[in-house]
Amino acid sequence: MSSHFSSDSSSSSSGGIVDDMLIIVTEEAIKYLREEAQSSTTRTRQAPLERDRLGAHQRLMRDYFGENPLYDDAQFRRRFRMSRRLFLRISNDLAAQCPFFTLRESSSRKIGFSGTQKCITAIRQVAYGITSDACDEYLRMLGRSCRDCLENFCEGVNFLYGMRYLRMPTANDVPLLYEAYQRIHRFPGMLGLFHDVIDGVAPNTSFYANDVEYKYGYYLVDGIYPEWATLVKTLSCPDDEKRLYYKKKQESERKDVERAFGVLKKRWSIIAQPSDILEKSKMRNVMYTCIILHNMILEDLGRAFCGGSYDEGNQTTNPLLTYTQKEVIRARIRDRDTHLNLQADVTEHLWFDREQGEDDE
Repeated sequence: MSSHFSSDSSSSSSGGIVDDMLIIVTEEAIKYLREEAQSSTTRTRQAPLERDRLGAHQRLMRDYFGENPLYDDAQFRRRFRMSRRLFLRISNDLAAQCPFFTLRESSSRKIGFSGTQKCITAIRQVAYGITSDACDEYLRMLGRSCRDCLENFCEGVNFLYGMRYLRMPTANDVPLLYEAYQRIHRFPGMLGLFHDVIDGVAPNTSFYANDVEYKYGYYLVDGIYPEWATLVKTLSCPDDEKRLYYKKKQESERKDVERAFGVLKKRWSIIAQPSDILEKSKMRNVMYTCIILHNMILEDLGRAFCGGSYDEGNQTTNPLLTYTQKEVIRARIRDRDTHLNLQADVTEHLWFDREQGEDDE
């Protein structure tokens, strides 16, 4: 009995200590909440700034879009990566399709930002990778408004131009791309459409190398890739002058192709920096927007290979392939013999091209 009584008294003693600690913690929490409530009542809010949005719009017009703008066409292109003509086309298209890019009045009767201001701040964020509040001094726009402009701009550009400037090559485009790549890089049939080929939605991409017809275009790749019919790898140990020439050409042109993303990052600094955007869909919209704008700029400069051949109303959809048909295509793509034959024929083609060039000289 005495032992049992001793155990009960010990447990009741420890329980009392816990109760005392809970009371102390509760009292401290109540005291903290009361102090916070008292301080919040004495706290004064910062008076809202009068940012003169209309004045910012007028200054923007004088600097870039007036009859005699302060900054000429070359300066505009350097600052915004595109011509004034192309910017106005994009701005007008967005204003016509998206109410966000129109001049509106708030519920408190305040005049909002113009569509030009919204497009300018979005492009500056994409071009320079600046934070969303960096445009406040010039455009008089809060960081939150700048973020809204960027998100709506990317959504609008994807909606308006994605079908044209993010599309896969059509049957009319592929010969033009082959011709351009062969003229610039000397490689025949340099074009890759892996998923489109497997899904049966790719156009006819057959080409000739060394007078041999191949069904699918290809990528130039390094040694870590598998020996597939749509990949042309370099040679690790060339044993004659012809194969050594192929190795040098393949590695040289492959680096040129790999630099394409470097060009994109240099033009649009937002993709060269850690993203402040957390949602994957918004990050994807930003990346797609950079690619679309890049392609639009090339077309505006007259440097696009196949932009003029696009006909939106004349696009056809190929019938979907069955699983068995896709497996047949996959087997053809992964055929090692085709890979080795293609590598040999490209080597012969490049060597013949070189010999012809030396004879012409």
